[in-house]
Amino acid sequence: MDSITFRQAVATDTEAVWALWHACIQDESSCWTCAYPTREILQNDLDHGWLYLYLERGELVGTISLLSTDGLSAFALPFQQTALPRSFTRICVSPPLQGRHLGRKVLRCCETEAARAGTTALHLLCDIHNQKARALFHHAGYLTAGEFTLEGEQFWAMEKSL
Repeated sequence: MDSITFRQAVATDTEAVWALWHACIQDESSCWTCAYPTREILQNDLDHGWLYLYLERGELVGTISLLSTDGLSAFALPFQQTALPRSFTRICVSPPLQGRHLGRKVLRCCETEAARAGTTALHLLCDIHNQKARALFHHAGYLTAGEFTLEGEQFWAMEKSL
C-alpha cells in the first residue's frame, strides 16, 4: 500500500482541512490571519473542486488549491503567454511538519495533476514577506514575473512552464 496520497477533497474532508488551515493561521511564521483564509473560501474551493489534499499514511499533512482556470488572468500580470495556464493558491503544510520538504511534495503533486489535465503553465502570487514560500517556489523552478499589489498587500507574481 502506498503511504502517500494526493487527491481531490470532498465535503467530508471539510473539518480536517479547516483544522489544518486553522493551525496554519495560528502559526506565528504564517502570513495567514483570522481574515484569510476563511471557512467561506474553504467551501468555495470544495464547491469548485479546486482543493487537493496531500496525505501521508492516511494523515492530512498538506493542502493546495488548483484553480480550474487561470484565476490571475483578470489582472494585468506580466506572465508569459501560454495556451492553457492555471493558477494555484493556499498551499499549506501542517506547522509541526514544516521543514521536512513536504511543501515540495505537495507542489510536485499539484504540478503533476495540472500537467495531466493539459495545463501548460502554473501561475501564483506569493506574499513578499513569505520568504520560505518564495524559496520553495524558486527551488521548484518558478520564475518571478513581477510584483503585484492586491487589496493593499504586496505579492510576487510567479510562474512555471510545465
